[in-house]
Amino acid sequence: MGELVVIQTADMHGRLTGQCARALATLKQDYGALLLDCGDALDAANYLPKLSASRVAAAMNEAGYDAMALGNREYGWRSGTLAAKLAGLSFPVLAANLLAPPGPASPVQPSTVIERGGTRVGVFGLAPNMAPAGSLAQRSSDIRFAEAVSAAEQALADLAGQCDLTIGLIHWGRSMAQQRDLVSALRGLDLALMGHWHVDGGSLEQIGETTISRCGSHAAQAAVLRLCADGWSQELVSLP
Repeated sequence: MGELVVIQTADMHGRLTGQCARALATLKQDYGALLLDCGDALDAANYLPKLSASRVAAAMNEAGYDAMALGNREYGWRSGTLAAKLAGLSFPVLAANLLAPPGPASPVQPSTVIERGGTRVGVFGLAPNMAPAGSLAQRSSDIRFAEAVSAAEQALADLAGQCDLTIGLIHWGRSMAQQRDLVSALRGLDLALMGHWHVDGGSLEQIGETTISRCGSHAAQAAVLRLCADGWSQELVSLP
């Protein structure tokens, strides 16, 4: 397995400018890295499309993102709304716990495998449940969500044998503690990149066999993660 570098962003909420995108593109090129986002990159409302989402999509495409998690800002009330929100993105949007409705293919997929520097990386996403039982969204939407731990376990099982290591893009959970509980329940997850709970600075922690990385929100910061002989290291980079 060759050297691997991953660049993480999270919870940008529409603040990715062209200048930030070009800075990320340079980082990605300099390191030969994977560029991954943990969700809530768009500034659209939770349920409705917004024209400015196309501007953010163009900036993300310019940066060269390889994949992102489906966050609540990317969610659409119905499958058509979801497709409209994500139409401008040129890379996979991931949510292993999203149950695709019947009819046209969903623009969201559970996972993807990306090759970088001789390493096959399996990446899956988890999204927040935006149609909980008894809610108006559940009664009126054609979108449903599976239980998160089971969905993540299935994604890891599907990726087994296809890749050299696995990364989860986690935009899920009612607290950081709940996110840690999720990670501790999983086997075969190498790196968990966290979003949804905004933080001012980065952190790196180990839970069992899984490394958890967080970075600052609102496009102020990216985390550069390097896989070393003794595990992952994290460098925090301020964005312009």
